[in-house]
Amino acid sequence: MLAHPKGVLGIAFGPSPRELISGGEDGVIRTWEWEKARVLREMTPVAPRFARSIALSPDGRTVAFGSISGIIGVYDLQAGKPIKSIKAHALSVDCGVEFSRDGKMLVSVGHDEVRIWETSNWTQIATRVPKRKGFMALKPRFAPDSKSLAYALDGHTVSIIRIGEGWEELHQIRLGGREFPECFAYSPSGRIFAVGTSVGTIKLWNSATTERLGQVQLGQAAIMSLVFSPDGKKIGAGLRDSTVVVADVTEFVDLVEKKR
Repeated sequence: MLAHPKGVLGIAFGPSPRELISGGEDGVIRTWEWEKARVLREMTPVAPRFARSIALSPDGRTVAFGSISGIIGVYDLQAGKPIKSIKAHALSVDCGVEFSRDGKMLVSVGHDEVRIWETSNWTQIATRVPKRKGFMALKPRFAPDSKSLAYALDGHTVSIIRIGEGWEELHQIRLGGREFPECFAYSPSGRIFAVGTSVGTIKLWNSATTERLGQVQLGQAAIMSLVFSPDGKKIGAGLRDSTVVVADVTEFVDLVEKKR
């Protein structure tokens, strides 16, 4: 179990399954050797300041993050230096970001729109204005094939849409009762879709059928960020109580593989 002095807002596995990147309410982004709970590197972005969502490029060299000003910060992770600041969304909007699996696209979600950016020159190439809007924008997730995208705006429903002309909605996942989605992630194979909730549970679905596979209870604090390890057998979670937890989800991976 790892920690920030304040709440953990963003989390991502590095190119090595032993490395974890996390960002906290203290504005610091840290690289961990998670098995030993040892900090390898840290940086404190100032233009803009880190907030909420963090994404690591597939080659592990570039980190992008959202800010409450609606500006996306893009940094060189090794050097700890800024590469680009993108004015992506309206002011006072907490935006979520995610790289496509091939690293050629970055998606950002604000309260206003979903936007896709080309990473070769950081220009906008697509925009979608959602039908449902709300007070919270959660970190988006590309499916591993980068052909569909999961996002949530209204605080209750996760939408999975096809990228391209028409932005067709493929699935909806809605949590019941007092549970609300706080974050979500695809396994590397794309066969499992996981949602971190406001009550400390990770719920897992078969992404092709939306059949519920089960859940993992991590505690009572809300899960603010979620990411699978490169082999798909571990899942890292950043919690509101300032901890980072890595859980084993091998049994769910095996369950999906048996049903293929």
